[in-house]
Amino acid sequence: MLSDEVDERSYTTSSGGDQPGTFYQTDAITDYTLDFLENNRQRNAAEGTNEPFFTYVAYGAPHFPLQVRDEWVDPLVSRYEAGWDQIRDDRLDRMQQLGLIDEDVALTLRGDVANTGHGEALHQIRAWDSLDPARQADLARRMAIYSAMVERIDYSIGRVLSDLEVNGELDNTMIVFMSDNGADGEWHEYGFDANEAPRTGAALDSMGTTTAGVDDHIFYGTGWANVGATPFRNYKHYTHEGGIRSPAIIQWKDGLDESLVGQISSQVSDIRDLMPTLLAIAGEEMPSEWTDLSGATYKTTGTLSESLAGFLTTGQPLGDRELGWEHEGNRAYRLGDWKLVSSNFGSTQPGGAGANEWELYNLGEDPTESDDLSDDPVFAAQFAKMVAGYERWAYQNDVSSVLTWSAADFNKDGVLDASDLGAFQAGWLESDALGSNGSFARGDINLDGVTNVDDFVLARRAFQLGGQQAVFDSFVKSLGVPEPSSLVMAAAAVCAATRQRRSRRQHRSH
Repeated sequence: MLSDEVDERSYTTSSGGDQPGTFYQTDAITDYTLDFLENNRQRNAAEGTNEPFFTYVAYGAPHFPLQVRDEWVDPLVSRYEAGWDQIRDDRLDRMQQLGLIDEDVALTLRGDVANTGHGEALHQIRAWDSLDPARQADLARRMAIYSAMVERIDYSIGRVLSDLEVNGELDNTMIVFMSDNGADGEWHEYGFDANEAPRTGAALDSMGTTTAGVDDHIFYGTGWANVGATPFRNYKHYTHEGGIRSPAIIQWKDGLDESLVGQISSQVSDIRDLMPTLLAIAGEEMPSEWTDLSGATYKTTGTLSESLAGFLTTGQPLGDRELGWEHEGNRAYRLGDWKLVSSNFGSTQPGGAGANEWELYNLGEDPTESDDLSDDPVFAAQFAKMVAGYERWAYQNDVSSVLTWSAADFNKDGVLDASDLGAFQAGWLESDALGSNGSFARGDINLDGVTNVDDFVLARRAFQLGGQQAVFDSFVKSLGVPEPSSLVMAAAAVCAATRQRRSRRQHRSH
């Protein structure tokens, strides 16, 4: 967060000139945001236009390393000396008083320390009262540094909102404030830095500040992440609610439906909804594919994203959502209120699931994922439905899956039918080198960059093995051309199979 030369800011803004004082990333991002807004106004004034603007204000804070200016920390330390157990209890009470969490929601047990280090095995977060005073003082200051970073973001967002308001732009500006994941529990409950012992004396007082310097990389640890995820389970990296559930705060006075203003909504949304939502509000449609700077083309279908524009402007909910996740082997699948989830480590909690074992929850009744229904025979059919749903989602999104659906299932709907052969035909007609991503969707089964007779042989074999020979024969007949001769087919089959094996070996090596 601090620059290599912490006593000097190394940037200027076009509207404000040189920025004196100590560099801090949150301040710099805010300064540049205000500069961008002013430049947009000046351009509109000069050109006699009223062009809108879009800005992505991506603060690095409070991501690690935890770093702030010295004077921001001291006033906050006493707030966290009560420890993570007491503060977690107090937070739940406060959230329930504010109506953020239902009053009948119980706090989950202290979470697991999965990424341990320090030569320790997987274990439950230790009780705060079991820690020695030096460790408590070290940890309280770490959390105070984190809190100071959050307060600086709050102050900085206030600068942006005030600027919009002074210039008469606040009411007609849609503002979305959100985070990309839950609290980060890396790597140990005590944090993670080169010094494993608690800091004391001057080293404690200067922790994570300009006095210590930019190489002082501070983490706050799993214990405080458990507080940050209150009342949910687990943290960043994992797909339980503590890792993936965070609030989205939306302000848009001139656009939001009146029924939503000042309200808390339970509408399920996902970060993947942002793009279609913003495009819809701007009067544009979500493209079906996009091309990167190298020229490779990627499909935008299959992500399960939805525009929230209709919900925001009318108040009408989207209904049940289907969403899937996979990160570092941690998996989840949601359908309405039902959620299937697994972690890549075995829980230490009483009755907890083992590593990579599925758990099933009804989030409508159990938002903290405390009552695993995966072994309840009453919900056996729902469990099977959710597992099948995840495997289909994983297959469609190139995530490791147990499914053995054919490589000729080009639209990845789990069925070999005429639509797949239509995609194959499109690829045949565009038989130039297409690039591995785009060409596979067009029928390049062996991933050699071109759709040709080799792929025809593999597609024919796939339809035969899938019991869809008649569908394939009907497709060939509709082309009005003879099928390749038996000799050509035999020779191509050998070449195709060889190239397919070679291509997949190369693909795995990357």
